[in-house]
Order: sequence, then structure tokens, then C-alpha cells
Amino acid sequence: MVNCVLYLVTYISHVLLLLCKTGADIANVCNEAALIAARDLNDTIEMKHFEQAIERVVAGLEKKTQVLQPDEKKTVAYHEAGHAVAGWFLEHADPLLKVRQ
Repeated sequence: MVNCVLYLVTYISHVLLLLCKTGADIANVCNEAALIAARDLNDTIEMKHFEQAIERVVAGLEKKTQVLQPDEKKTVAYHEAGHAVAGWFLEHADPLLKVRQ
């Protein structure tokens, strides 16, 4: 159990260092993770809460009101896939964190 917790803390620390520009960003991610966990009625903050918090703080809120046409969706998908592929093969690029369908 201790090794698992240590791994999670190390992983989250590395992600925060890569994505957050200031200590305030890190504090915002931690606070947001706590809020998400509380909304889910959890007693503890889990990895999924940190992942959701990082997305929310670093990338901003998900825009659900903008409707894309099918051809626009395809263009955006190719564009984002290009980021993922390039990031995977570039040695000094930030690590790929998530690919959504």
C-alpha cells in the first residue's frame, strides 16, 4: 500500500511540475481535486480526481455548448491526433497524458 501511495504522489508531482507554471497553479489543482472528490461524496482524494482537476485547471472548462459539424469534427480529430503522435515520438516533448475518443 505504501509503495502504491508513493508512486501516486510521485506521478502527480511530476505531472504538476510539467503542466503548472506557478505554485498557485499547483494549489488550484489540489483544491479542485478536493472539490471534485467532495462532489463525488468521497472521503479521500483519488487519482481520478487529480486527473479531472488537472484538466480543468490547466485546460479550462470543457465547452459543451459549441456544436461542431461532422467535417469540423474530423478536421479537429486529425489535428489533435497529430499532436498525440508527434508528442509520442519527440524525445523532449511533454508526456502524453490522455487521448479521448
